[in-house]
Amino acid sequence: MYRKMANGKSLYKIISDNQFIEIQYIGSKYFVKYFKISQYPDMLFLKEVVSANSPYELAKKEEVEKLLRV
Repeated sequence: MYRKMANGKSLYKIISDNQFIEIQYIGSKYFVKYFKISQYPDMLFLKEVVSANSPYELAKKEEVEKLLRV
């Protein structure tokens, strides 16, 4: 499952209900972070991302996987 922020600054690869990868653009660089969540507020955040309601939206698999391969 793949999501992104509407502004394109963050992209997400949802691995499971408690794991995801975030690709975040800062300036002209991007950073990849792996998250394994165990706290309730973080679970709520992931639920919001998965919902694809504003400011989150669907992302294409190719769009995210391309950045993870670099």
